[in-house]
Amino acid sequence: MSAFVHGTDHIDLMVTYLATGDRETVKGIETTHEGHYRFVELDPDYFPNRDTRSVGGKDPFRIGPDELGCLLLAQNVRSVLSRYKNADADEITRYSKTLADYRYRPVNVSRMRIAGELDQVAIVAAQSYAYQAGETEDWPATDAYRWTTSIISTAARKLANPDLLKTDAWCFQR
Repeated sequence: MSAFVHGTDHIDLMVTYLATGDRETVKGIETTHEGHYRFVELDPDYFPNRDTRSVGGKDPFRIGPDELGCLLLAQNVRSVLSRYKNADADEITRYSKTLADYRYRPVNVSRMRIAGELDQVAIVAAQSYAYQAGETEDWPATDAYRWTTSIISTAARKLANPDLLKTDAWCFQR
């Protein structure tokens, strides 16, 4: 199967799951910064690039939905470029513009009325993302990997019935 870059709707679904899910379970990830482990918290209300009033730059212990979505999208792009090393200048420009223009748009999950439906869609969406974004040698060491596995493990814990995993979310679009 060929690798492709997921659309922003798909990325937004993953971020929405993390931002609106069980806040006791999905608080953030352990990562490294300058050789030291640290905990980075997902703050659904943190938009440092959109808030012109912020002073002192980005908080290294928080990540907002825009940054998280861009981080996921960037790893997906890295993966595709790693797999297909012959990308032309137009393709790289297109990917760069997609990353620069990315702004998180929450997915309206209120339509998902079946118990566990959001969890099952999140698992399949994250598995598809992992398949597409995992072509780089350092995939298991990336923050994108940590966030993705956080989605899968959190949603799996919440699902009591494995039959609920029968859903089609390999390429989510609104």
